[in-house]
Amino acid sequence: MGRTRHASARSRPMTGGPARSRRPLPFLLGIVLLAAAAWSLARHGAALDAAMQSLRHPSPLWLSALPIVIALHVLLTASVLRLLLNRTIRVGSVGTGECLALTLTSMLGNLTPMQAGLAGRVAYQHRVHGVPVTVSVLLVVQATLLSIGAALWIALALLVVRVAGFSWLAVPASLALLLPAALEASRPRTTLVRAFALRCLEVLLAGLRVHASLALIGCEAAPAVSLARGTASNLCNAVPVVGNAIGVREWVTALLAPSLAGIATPDVLAAQLLDRAVEISIVLAGAAVAVPSLARRRAAAPTVHPSSPMPDFTATVHAAWPGARQPGGDAASLPTADPPPRS
Repeated sequence: MGRTRHASARSRPMTGGPARSRRPLPFLLGIVLLAAAAWSLARHGAALDAAMQSLRHPSPLWLSALPIVIALHVLLTASVLRLLLNRTIRVGSVGTGECLALTLTSMLGNLTPMQAGLAGRVAYQHRVHGVPVTVSVLLVVQATLLSIGAALWIALALLVVRVAGFSWLAVPASLALLLPAALEASRPRTTLVRAFALRCLEVLLAGLRVHASLALIGCEAAPAVSLARGTASNLCNAVPVVGNAIGVREWVTALLAPSLAGIATPDVLAAQLLDRAVEISIVLAGAAVAVPSLARRRAAAPTVHPSSPMPDFTATVHAAWPGARQPGGDAASLPTADPPPRS
């Protein structure tokens, strides 16, 4: 009787329990912060009226620049993913188009209550390209550290520019220091240098996004100030607390505005909400094409590890330790797990 109960308990799949119930909390936090931003803007009628008036007669330059810059930002993120993935894949390679589709689908998944973007990407990489789960987790950590390092690089360059009295153009020019290492094909870490350079370009594009969105609502800011706020904005994306930094990015950028440039918080909230609306529109449009494409690719891919399915992100955490059991298989079936010790 005791053995039967023990065996049935072992055969039950892992459901994640409290971990799964906590999944919607970051999403709800982001929605609350986003709603608070909209409510704060609505309370300041003058700022909202001025923003709407400017949007009725927008500058053609900034109106076309904002969606283009956001699309380039997504493309750079996909390019970093491609560089890091191709360092781990032993057979073949991942193209830019596939990584762009993965990035758009992941961003779309992060807009759902379950924040499924990262888990879906890890599962896809495991199924289609045979990337071990633990390696995918390490790639996420690697990409995050590169983002933080890039933000610190740009912040340091901004500090040097301010202290030395240089032009703000010295900030993007500082990336030239990375060229010798990025072009050295014989060095084993060249790929990481190139990924770091792309992350730095992401930060510069984040600054351009801030500048364009402010211009569209009728606010002017110095380029260096826009770069500083863009650095903070991009740093919010690197912290994996809320998917796509929903709500967090808006408030961090808005609260920094008065001290950096004397721009009122409601004006920056209006600009950030506009930026978010354009970003979500681009993600939805791109994901409409990306999701069917990835689904066909996944269906056509051979089953790399049939005994180690990826039902949810809990499996990713458990796979980080050898000997952790997975739903539908044990540790020995994982590509990175050590074999069980012999007695």
